[in-house]
Amino acid sequence: MSKHIKQYLGWLTPLAAIILASCSGSGSNTNNNGNANNGDASMLQILTPKIIYSRTASVSNGYVTIINPTATTIKNLSYSLNNSVGSGGSVSIDEASAANCTVIAANSQCNIKLNVAAGAVAGSLGFNASNNGSLLAKMLKSVQVDRVMQLPVGIEQAYYNSIAGADGITLSYYHKVIAGVPYILVSGIIASDKAGNLNKIVLVDIKGNQIPDQELI
Repeated sequence: MSKHIKQYLGWLTPLAAIILASCSGSGSNTNNNGNANNGDASMLQILTPKIIYSRTASVSNGYVTIINPTATTIKNLSYSLNNSVGSGGSVSIDEASAANCTVIAANSQCNIKLNVAAGAVAGSLGFNASNNGSLLAKMLKSVQVDRVMQLPVGIEQAYYNSIAGADGITLSYYHKVIAGVPYILVSGIIASDKAGNLNKIVLVDIKGNQIPDQELI
């Protein structure tokens, strides 16, 4: 992230997440898992947070976005966590959000909420999704710790400072391209009480223009 862009990111609230997507591409609806009634779960794409910042005395939250870029509804989805390291074992999936994402309509997305126990210090974990008991190979490749090109979810204690302005805001994100469209899931925390008065969450380009198609999770 360039210094110029970072200077415009002064409106992040604590532990907020933003997903950027200019549009959703369409994918094949071929069913490789043989679950014709449930859709082809292997076509789903996943965006994980790079870091979920933990807090000392209260539960903190992060989000995983599941994207269905196909023209077919995908059903009967379930989610789980594994490959936990350190405080990654203190993370749980919010049941209500998981239930809300058991069905993902064509060309749409759904957000899974993760809860991090108070006092978690450092660690990581993997995020899995399955359809009729069949592990989603593409998701597994993306997020498990022991895979090539992995994107593990990191857990990190929030560290605070006294830096003024936008430099007092800590940000993290992964970048992913889905069907030719770039996506980023940004998580952040206001690390300084001198960051300024914050009342708006928006990402802008180097010229200060708001980047289109932002969604506040």
